[in-house]
Amino acid sequence: MRLDKLTTKSQEALEAAQELAHQHSQQQVDGEHLALALARQQDGIIPTLLQRIGVDLAKLQAELEAELARRAKVQGASTADLYLSTELKQALDAAQAEATQLGDEYVSTEHLLLGLLAKGGSALGRVLKKHNLRRDTLLDALGQ
Repeated sequence: MRLDKLTTKSQEALEAAQELAHQHSQQQVDGEHLALALARQQDGIIPTLLQRIGVDLAKLQAELEAELARRAKVQGASTADLYLSTELKQALDAAQAEATQLGDEYVSTEHLLLGLLAKGGSALGRVLKKHNLRRDTLLDALGQ
């Protein structure tokens, strides 16, 4: 994925995901970090879309936080030590593919969420499935 093809909000979400990993003393930035960053994004479209689908944002955020709290912690890790997990890299590539398929030049936050739905990993997949988050429901909400 080319980072220069991310919208400003997408860049902010990735930065927030990295900050979440750092706050949790984790070196690996994962799909759960990005999903939580997207769900918390001020003035972003994702919280609105999730509510339109019927997702309880507070519950989703709490479950993602709980998942992050279960992860291994690394003492003394700095932001320079952070790296993207294989699953997150795959999700970012899937987001780029979604943008291309939908005829968009830039990867926006909704493409990031679609990428996470496609390739986010098993733990994130369980949380998203529990909240009835699927590609088709998200695309329907986008079309409204």
